[in-house]
Amino acid sequence: MELTLRYLLGICSVLLVQNGIHYTSKTKDTLTDKINQITSILEDNYYETGNINTGKMQDNALKAYVDGLDDPYTIYLDNSTNSGFQESIK
Repeated sequence: MELTLRYLLGICSVLLVQNGIHYTSKTKDTLTDKINQITSILEDNYYETGNINTGKMQDNALKAYVDGLDDPYTIYLDNSTNSGFQESIK
């Protein structure tokens, strides 16, 4: 079952609230700290822990982060896509 980033963030929001973790703009945790906490919560509570693909989740998060620029000329390429692109422009 493939989760979209929006669905995953919805699940994480529910899990974060259930586990007493609430982030505000005043939270000093780094992005890495937040991702690590969410990963830990998912590993402890997600019903299909064997299907957690953290690499794919990180790539999706990075893509969403760059997409937040709303710039059609700036995109995030994962390693395999980037390698293929580099080969195509040689």
